[in-house]
Amino acid sequence: MPLPILIQLPDTSWLEALRKEWPVLKQAPYSFLSSLGILLSIGWGTIWLLHRGRLARYKEEIECLERDIERLEKDRTPRPQKIGLLSSVMEVWRDRRTVRSLRSGRNAFSAPPSNIISKQRYENYSLEVDGNSYQDCSFKNVTFIFHGTAPFEFRGLIQLEKGEFVFHSDDPAVHNFEVMKEQFIRLSKGEAEVGMKDVSGFAVAPPNLRIAPTIVKVSDWIEDGTPNSQLRYPLKLRAQFRNDSPMSVGVRLEKYTANRAPAMEPSVSAVLQIKLHGAWLPAPDAEDFVAVAPTQHFRLWVGIDHSKTTAIELERHKGELGTLSLAVNGDIVNFAL
Repeated sequence: MPLPILIQLPDTSWLEALRKEWPVLKQAPYSFLSSLGILLSIGWGTIWLLHRGRLARYKEEIECLERDIERLEKDRTPRPQKIGLLSSVMEVWRDRRTVRSLRSGRNAFSAPPSNIISKQRYENYSLEVDGNSYQDCSFKNVTFIFHGTAPFEFRGLIQLEKGEFVFHSDDPAVHNFEVMKEQFIRLSKGEAEVGMKDVSGFAVAPPNLRIAPTIVKVSDWIEDGTPNSQLRYPLKLRAQFRNDSPMSVGVRLEKYTANRAPAMEPSVSAVLQIKLHGAWLPAPDAEDFVAVAPTQHFRLWVGIDHSKTTAIELERHKGELGTLSLAVNGDIVNFAL
């Protein structure tokens, strides 16, 4: 016996309903359809005007920051053409998000650096300075790298030892500013005044950065003249130094603090000589104050009481003999002997 075949016909109930109601709809006045169209137009027009007002309100802000947005968003895809209400609203929303992101990033510069680094020495170093406060630090052959993400500062006694210093930034805003400054200096033939001003036009004071002198002890030794009974100070501690500062310095002996090598009284302050053309000057005497050029050497001596110690004892305790305090451009620098 063959099996019955079931075939489901499409549902035509809505077609039947439309066919029955069509005579009524056909006789409806055109004024109803016109009123419905007008209401829909007014609704869409109101929404469009509302968003047009918002677009006009944000237009100036978007134009001012548009170049920064495009520069910072290197990988951003091209914007679609602005057509219709939806694309305009999406464009405003996207731009305002970017504006808020830019502002939140720049707001970090209204606060001081959060990371404090104190009394460190950097030599042959690439240093990322964003967010750091360097206090009483020294630098030699350093590359300073600034990414533009957070403020930085140098405070206290900053020492720049003789060497090469490189300043690098990958922040497009910094690059743009430096290019503009160089162009105006070149156009003015070097007569442009380089400085910083705030948004109100008032001059911004430069940071309180002080370059401290750098003095290096080259050697120290003991001079034994005790066999000569005519010498007033037969036993001496001598030390030789070099000025590694990028500028000339004035030097005098502030004091000598004895440890295992007692000084002979009365102490003498005129004990300084500088090296010039291979000779120590002034000769045969010395001065209590000398001016030392960059890379130039100078030396001094301290009279030791030979009635209380001997050259052999001094040699045995080198490094524990005492401390020399030099006044270099007014700053006190201590050296152990």
